[in-house]
Amino acid sequence: PAKIQALVDQELALIAEMRYEPFFLTVQDLVRHARSLGILCQGRGSAANSAVCYCLGITEVDPNRMDLLFGRFISRERNEPPDIDVDF
Repeated sequence: PAKIQALVDQELALIAEMRYEPFFLTVQDLVRHARSLGILCQGRGSAANSAVCYCLGITEVDPNRMDLLFGRFISRERNEPPDIDVDF
């Protein structure tokens, strides 16, 4: 849906601006590897407010079904790296 595409585009723009792309891809690799070994894992916390984390398979919160608060996860004003909690 257009609403979700706009949300993903907005998140990706900020992620790129803050240069956090490698971090997201590293977490995605860890989650994918754990699942390939049959290890249950789940992203949680403020990362669940990210449509990008959902698209990468890090979290299970569907942005099409929930209103997300991405600003709780990454903020230009805080200028802190994102905190993606993953339980294994």
